[in-house]
Amino acid sequence: MKKWIFRSVLLLLFTLVVAFVFFVYPKLPIINGYAAKRACSCLYVADRNLETIEQEELEAFPQNLASLQVDDSRKAVSASTFGMRQMTSVYRPGLGCKLIIDDDDHKAQYIPQVEKKNILPSSAMISDSTVSVSGLSDDKIKQVYLALEAAFDTGDSREKKTRAMLVMHKGSILAEKYRAPHDKDTPFLGWSMTKSVCNILVGILVKEGKLNVQQDNLFPEWAEDERSKITLDNLLRMNSGLEWNEAYGTESQVTEMLFLEESAAEYARASVYESAPGQVWEYSSGTTNLIGRLIKNTFDKEEDYYDFPKEALFDKLGMHGAQMETDEQNEYVMSSFMYATTRDWAKLGRLYLDEGVVNGGIDTIFTKEWRDYSLQVTPQSEGRYGAHIWLNGEPKDYPSCPADTYKFSGYEGQYVVMIPSLDLVVVRLGLGKDFPFDKVLGEIIAAVE
Repeated sequence: MKKWIFRSVLLLLFTLVVAFVFFVYPKLPIINGYAAKRACSCLYVADRNLETIEQEELEAFPQNLASLQVDDSRKAVSASTFGMRQMTSVYRPGLGCKLIIDDDDHKAQYIPQVEKKNILPSSAMISDSTVSVSGLSDDKIKQVYLALEAAFDTGDSREKKTRAMLVMHKGSILAEKYRAPHDKDTPFLGWSMTKSVCNILVGILVKEGKLNVQQDNLFPEWAEDERSKITLDNLLRMNSGLEWNEAYGTESQVTEMLFLEESAAEYARASVYESAPGQVWEYSSGTTNLIGRLIKNTFDKEEDYYDFPKEALFDKLGMHGAQMETDEQNEYVMSSFMYATTRDWAKLGRLYLDEGVVNGGIDTIFTKEWRDYSLQVTPQSEGRYGAHIWLNGEPKDYPSCPADTYKFSGYEGQYVVMIPSLDLVVVRLGLGKDFPFDKVLGEIIAAVE
């Protein structure tokens, strides 16, 4: 009997070791890379403390297996699982945190520009005023606050995982709510909402005549094959025909690109041609980072490229805490890595409602034509996607919302929802999306209609 038990235990241990070697060990660099990158960014970009990062960003399996080591002297965070496959992320002022793959082969020589306060002071976009701008009664405003309550956990519950919500109506903050310790000054990772910021940056360059959505032959490496037919429009609409796997939580093209590669754009550029451009819609973070490379190629000087999001967009909206982050090769990861406060994300939504115009026409960041182009339905997307902007497709993602609703959308339920017909922007930021968001939106709409 004892021999049988001993053999059974040995067999179980052997099975566990084999499962670890084949299924877990290959994923450790991704697990550790994710943990190091999130912790570094939260510590040094969002100015958070390590305890809350481990309780929130790294609470779930398998990233909770990773152990963190923080080196404040060099502003670096390393992560390893059971002491294996260590990954390190390092912070650089003005460029955020980047993962170091093996050695740091691409040290950026960059000095951030001096912060320019109120280049175009967008007072209406940051106003705390409510009734004077919105015209809503106190009872209606209270109704909006009550609607927000449904999106938040109560007590120690960790189911809905909403950390911030904000309602902006007619350019004024109507209501906002935060789960402690987060507040209006906390920068949050937008994940794929960064793609919609990429859309805005392309719109700026199109306005300046530096990019054209119909241009093809995008990269010299594609010149001799079918990929030469892919246009910038195809990349923006996610119908390039390039093979891509956007699966998270496992080994896939997107997780390898974000957490194992020195250059996100180079990794994406090697994607295999699968179908003719314009025939198949397939969501792809890789195509966004290809757009990021095209954006970089419009600049002669690296420092001009690094300053571009800040000078051309963030400063003009008063988004002084916004930070877009780079990969090891010092290119912005425009698919995924941008931090901004809740109010800053709302300002980007407001900019879209204002068709790119700020301060009553003092400046135009992008044109109405760009807004209209971006909201045109990509045929293969079932009415759900424009040009790096999500639409309220058929069937509607949000049945409670009007047909003209559109949004920025990111992993784990990051949303900026825009409803032009109601002059309404709703921002939600969190670590999960298991709550009736459509019901919340419907109650907000009922209050402001």
